[in-house]
Parts: sequence; C-alpha cells; structure tokens
Amino acid sequence: MKNIILFAVQNAGKGTVAQALKEKYNYDHISTGDLLRERRKIDDEIGRIIAQTQDAGELTPPEVVYQVFEEKISHPECENYILDGFPRNVEQAIKCDEMLSKIGKDNYIVVNLTVDDEEVLRRVTDRRTCVNCSKIYSTSYEAMKPKVEGICDDCGSEVIFRKDDGDIDAIKKRIKIYHENAAGLINYYQEKGVLFTIDSTQTKNAIIEVEKIINND
Repeated sequence: MKNIILFAVQNAGKGTVAQALKEKYNYDHISTGDLLRERRKIDDEIGRIIAQTQDAGELTPPEVVYQVFEEKISHPECENYILDGFPRNVEQAIKCDEMLSKIGKDNYIVVNLTVDDEEVLRRVTDRRTCVNCSKIYSTSYEAMKPKVEGICDDCGSEVIFRKDDGDIDAIKKRIKIYHENAAGLINYYQEKGVLFTIDSTQTKNAIIEVEKIINND
C-alpha cells in the first residue's frame, strides 16, 4: 500500500481525510505539529529547544524538526504513514526524500487537496478545537460534530472556538503564504510523477478518490 504525503490549505478537509484513512487502513498519521508538542515533553536538549521556541511564538529550527521527524519515521512500528504538515517547502521536500530513501520508506504518493479560498473562510467560522488533544470538529458538517456538544469524543475535554480561528485577516495571510509555498511543492512533486490533485469541497468524495489511488497498485 502506498504511503501518503498530504497537503492542503487550512480547513480544506485534510484532517478529516487523514483520520478516515488512518482508521480504515491503519496508517500512522504523522503531524509535525503533534510530533513537536509530544517531543517537547521529554526533558532533553531537543525537548527544551522545542519548548523554548514554541513558548516564544517562534518556528522550531529546521534541523530540530528533521531530527524529530526522522526519529518517528524510522521507528519499526511506523510501517505505513500519512505525512501531514511536512514538508512545507521544496527545501524540506528534498530533505524528506533523503530521509525516506535512507530508510527504504520512499514509496509514496502526494495528495494535494484543493478547495476555493472563499469556502475555506466560510469553514473557519464552523471550526472547533479540543483544548487538550487538538482534534478538529465542525458545527455544520455532520460527520465532524462531536457526539456530545462541546465535548471531545477522544479525550472528553472541552471543544472550543479558538480566537485565532476568528482572525480573518490572519487567516487570509496564512492562505497566501500557503499558496506561495505550495506552488514550489506542486512543481517538485509533479516532476517526480507522484502528485495527485483532488477537489476536497466534498470531503467524502475526496476520501473516496484517495482510496482509489492508494489501492491502485
């Protein structure tokens, strides 16, 4: 079964697609954000660097991100993976390929989920996030509503509307930055012949399309 590098603009349904594939095919869902948050709990040099930069609102140094990612992807229990949030640019894509090739896990496809920017902005107002495990929910998309309103299905913590999700100007800026970085990634993976672009306006249809690709070995 093919591994997956998944990228998409904010609120394009990436988390929903990744979760569906993880549950059905037992993928290891590797989110760099989650990895770093978990790794900072270890009281060593790497953990302290992550904590310091995150607490200061700064980006974690690339070499630290690479080390944490390689620790995870090299683990024997990580057989099939979905990469979520990494790589973010061509430089990281090249480094990612080097690491995956070294450990023999470079059999992947790249899924580029697309959705209209106006739809992304509409979805932002519906987005809710667990304060503990960061699982994403929606107030309007039935499949993403928590079973108990305001309570996370997975850990039982409170589900809230984050203030930064309501900052439309900041979201527009993030969308612009995403498209700028994605342009280079799209070209890079197109040249490698592994890129598949899927419209994720209807998330269920997007999941079906990705399944067709990964099962077409």
